[in-house]
Amino acid sequence: MDYIDTKYVAAELKRRLQNAFPAVKFNVRKGTGTASAWISVYWTDGPNTAEVEELTRPMQGAQFNGQEDRYESTDNTVTVTVKGRKVTGKPLVDGINTHRETSDDALKAAAALCPKPTMAWIPPRPGGQVPLKSTATPSGTTGGACRQGRSPSMSSCPSAGPPPRDRPPPRPRPSGEHLRGGRRVHGGTHGHGRGRDDGHRYASR
Repeated sequence: MDYIDTKYVAAELKRRLQNAFPAVKFNVRKGTGTASAWISVYWTDGPNTAEVEELTRPMQGAQFNGQEDRYESTDNTVTVTVKGRKVTGKPLVDGINTHRETSDDALKAAAALCPKPTMAWIPPRPGGQVPLKSTATPSGTTGGACRQGRSPSMSSCPSAGPPPRDRPPPRPRPSGEHLRGGRRVHGGTHGHGRGRDDGHRYASR
């Protein structure tokens, strides 16, 4: 059986890729040195890696077995054009690497399809306060959360922010206890007399 040189396989692979995806430009390169039996394929946007590998896989004459650390021959054959004539043989290709890139225009188009995140507060669970969280959930959801699209203004939401923290009820004062100037005074009256402050000092108006 004839063996097909790597450079002819690379040329045939590029021709097949261009026929399959005419709107995409492919760059097919043959390796050098110890990688002279390898081929690399580069393209931007267009088909995904799996679609391209459907065409590159039949062009490999060998594949690497990582468990046994050696190359194993395949049964693939390829027909190429060599000096104006068709030749069929086994490709001298140990592997084909694929490299797909994404253009800035494709990234912007993908970002435009994603929902924009909004700020929403989730009602507190028993025993604790839940802080504001960012969400990309579409409008119209239930559960008391303020979502984008329910109203053009935040004033129509249940609350413009998280609810206030719960405060403990005031401690009841003992009988005869009064507050004077921020201090606790036992005995006496609000305006006259003299009382004992915490058992250490006397306070009067």
